[in-house]
Amino acid sequence: MIAVSPVALEVHDLVAGYGDLTVLRGVSFSVKPGKILTILGPNGAGKSTTLLTISGLTDQQGGEIIINGESQARSRSSRYGATVRSRAQLGLGHVLEGRGLFSDCSVAENLKLGFGKASGPITPALINEWFPKLAQLAQRTAGSLSGGEQQMLSLARAMAAQPNVLMIDEMSLGLAPVIVEELMPVLRSLADEHGVAVILVEQHVQLALSIADEAVVLNRGVVALKASAAELRANPERITESYFAGQ
Repeated sequence: MIAVSPVALEVHDLVAGYGDLTVLRGVSFSVKPGKILTILGPNGAGKSTTLLTISGLTDQQGGEIIINGESQARSRSSRYGATVRSRAQLGLGHVLEGRGLFSDCSVAENLKLGFGKASGPITPALINEWFPKLAQLAQRTAGSLSGGEQQMLSLARAMAAQPNVLMIDEMSLGLAPVIVEELMPVLRSLADEHGVAVILVEQHVQLALSIADEAVVLNRGVVALKASAAELRANPERITESYFAGQ
């Protein structure tokens, strides 16, 4: 893990989209090391687009992204690959909605790819402690795993790369609530014990707020609400109002 800035990730007035389509308009937020920020909002609000733009997988049309204290050049479709690699080298990790596993490779092989040449506090032993089931499935191919097991493997592989910032898109998608409840405390441990800044895009609002420090609600590509997670747990009506803002 590389040296950590006082603010792990800053997004200022972000404008982004796909070709001529603008999805995000002036989105701003930040997250410090050891904190969890959840990004909430209705379908189509721009949550996944935000993470994709931060990773460099979507056209950044304006604004600024600062990772670990370093301002990033705007991502363009012609340079997606190079942009993703350079941001990963700064400690940015991203668990995509589709999980992105190598389905024909074993669990052990997927994890080995995650660790690569990286060294740091997140060791194979710690991964086994957080995800004991994966140790039992080490020789199974990723494609043969259940949805919950694949999500565990996606998270474990991303953590193995020693991220300073870990972004997770829709962790609960297609999973039973009991599995999600098992995975959420792992994210809290990652932040609390290893100082990783976590950004969680999630549809299960109360589950996300149960482990988050801060929350941002997006609606139609703009920030409709920013507040502490504790405040929103105590006043859930504020979330409902922000989901319907401008409609």
